[in-house]
Amino acid sequence: MAVAAPKSAPDRRTMDYDPTVWGDFFLTHVPQTDEVVKAWEEQIEVLKPDVKRRLSAPIDHLAERLNLIDVVERLGLDYHFEEEIDHIMRQVHQNNHGCNNIDEDDELNTVALRFRLLRQHGYKAPSDVFNKFKTEGGVFKEELVNDFEGMLNLYEAGYMRIKGECVLDEAIEFTRSHLTAKAVELESPLADRVTRALKRPLRKVMAKCEHLFFISFYEKLASHDPALLRLAKLSFNLLQNLYQTELRTLTEWWLKLDTPTKLPYARDKLVESYLWALGGMWEPKYSVTRPIVAKMTQFGTLMDDTFDNQGNIEELELFTAAMARWDNSMEGMKPYMMVIFEGVAGIYGEIASNTTKERGLWYLDYGKKAVGNAVKLYLEEEKRTDKDYVATVEEYRQLSSLTTCYEWIAYSALCGLGDDLVSKDAFEWLLSEPAMLIAATEQCRLQDDIADHLVHDSTDPSNHDLSMSMLKEDEIEQKATLVECYMKQYGVSQQEATKAVADFVEEDWMIMNGELLNPPPNVPVQILTVLLRFAKNMDTLYKDFDGYTHSGTNTKDMITALIVTPMVI
Repeated sequence: MAVAAPKSAPDRRTMDYDPTVWGDFFLTHVPQTDEVVKAWEEQIEVLKPDVKRRLSAPIDHLAERLNLIDVVERLGLDYHFEEEIDHIMRQVHQNNHGCNNIDEDDELNTVALRFRLLRQHGYKAPSDVFNKFKTEGGVFKEELVNDFEGMLNLYEAGYMRIKGECVLDEAIEFTRSHLTAKAVELESPLADRVTRALKRPLRKVMAKCEHLFFISFYEKLASHDPALLRLAKLSFNLLQNLYQTELRTLTEWWLKLDTPTKLPYARDKLVESYLWALGGMWEPKYSVTRPIVAKMTQFGTLMDDTFDNQGNIEELELFTAAMARWDNSMEGMKPYMMVIFEGVAGIYGEIASNTTKERGLWYLDYGKKAVGNAVKLYLEEEKRTDKDYVATVEEYRQLSSLTTCYEWIAYSALCGLGDDLVSKDAFEWLLSEPAMLIAATEQCRLQDDIADHLVHDSTDPSNHDLSMSMLKEDEIEQKATLVECYMKQYGVSQQEATKAVADFVEEDWMIMNGELLNPPPNVPVQILTVLLRFAKNMDTLYKDFDGYTHSGTNTKDMITALIVTPMVI
């Protein structure tokens, strides 16, 4: 077999902005003093009882209670009140979906909000409840457009759809057109809320980004509850301080490894990797797991760049075989391969040190399988990379949907969920390539494909500056994306192909929604929820361009707002 020549690639560390700026900040930044943190915690404990009381009161007015839950969750306060919220949603579902009050059940806003919250919490709320808002001709009634909150909640409810729910497909189309027209007439802050929803529905937005936006939006409302707002800001700052502490430790680990110096061809994305982990697991109970997921994500990036930009086929075959059999001798390995193997092995050692004796170390075998699966898929994809060959749409979707290290990262997340949640059944499920994982990984890859074509679309002047900043990346040999595969196979324009790929992404979201309503036996829904949250990361970071690689733009601002800058209380 002919051996490809070694690849030459630009130094990926200089492609965007100097990542050491983040490293220097988190290494030298001193989190809030114990006295300040204690004062925040004491204030939070003072404010929580009133919210608990309001959530625990008898359900007399469904709309009022649902609105309170919605506000609490959007403000990022639900981790304080999980038991109370779960109790209410269970009552609503058991009581004929909360249809106590005939008048309330006729209100679009209440019906739509109830439906969305029930599905968000894993209940199989029927979508035919929206048929009552349609005419005999089967279209939504035009008078609904006068109910602003109802229209907005119907729009958000639509994105909880599963395959075959035509009424929700129609709801999205109906509300989107009218809300788009309405946004022009509205003033801030309502205009901001509508514009944001149209760009990124609540179902797809990273939770911490929603918390940040909604706190600002809620504060501008004349009807806001000052105590609830204060509780949200205190909680935001308290969690932010925890994130800073975790990143300080991560930065020390990363500098000690000195991986960017050893692998100059690969992306140095430690803070961005932490942002990814934060998107999937933002609550304080995940403090042990977040750094592990961040480390796995960064090493997944190193693996991706190694297969794309560094090793030739012969080297990569050797590397893949060694990783698959977990051979620490690594005889004949190149130095860059040793760096990756030793780094991953070190992370697994950290996972082992955090486990309990009751669990044992059997689950590390599943981790080795996950790594082996990842490198085998990367190698297979690399072998197919040929300038004279473009895969069919079916081939591309079958292979590329799993070459994202998503399974590997999901495995690391499972390791930190606790003995009461994670069993051998859960790991077996994950490594069996279930529909939830396939859909999540495919939308991950396809969002990246779409973003790549949006950025390099020369017909859009707004893309010019960003495209110029990415010229160095174009020096690297690029694989054909699904957009290009679709264009070749079906003979359509780039715009038509991009639309088709976007439809595939929507199908993946519907699959994920359906899987969450039907979790497999012995696999806790929390595991599926984390996978969905990672999918939200993609929509947030890749909606317009690759915000993970090119993080000196909007992603830098996001990191600053979420992790660096505290809220003024």
